[in-house]
Amino acid sequence: MKFSEKLIYEFMKFHFEKSNTRINADAIKLVAKIMELVAKEGATRAAYQAKQEGADTVTVEHLEKVLAQLIIPRLTQHNSSVERVQCTPELLNTAL
Repeated sequence: MKFSEKLIYEFMKFHFEKSNTRINADAIKLVAKIMELVAKEGATRAAYQAKQEGADTVTVEHLEKVLAQLIIPRLTQHNSSVERVQCTPELLNTAL
C-alpha cells in the first residue's frame, strides 16, 4: 500500500490558510509514510476484530470499532514527560 505524494501534497495544500505556504518533499514523504502505517494498522486491527467476532469478512463496522484506538493518542501511565524523537522517513522505514 502506498499513498501518492502528489495526492498528499494537494490534500495538505487544500488546508493551508495562506496560498503561498510551502511544504518540502521530505515532509510530504513523511506524511505519506505515516498515512500508510495508520492504514495498515487500521486494517490489521479491523481484521483481528472480525476474527474475534467469528466473521469471515472484514466490514466497515469492524473498522469503526477499532477507529478510536487509531485516533486517540495513547499516553504513558507514568507522570513523566514523553521523550521526543525526531521522526524521519528512515526511522519510519525501520518500523516496517
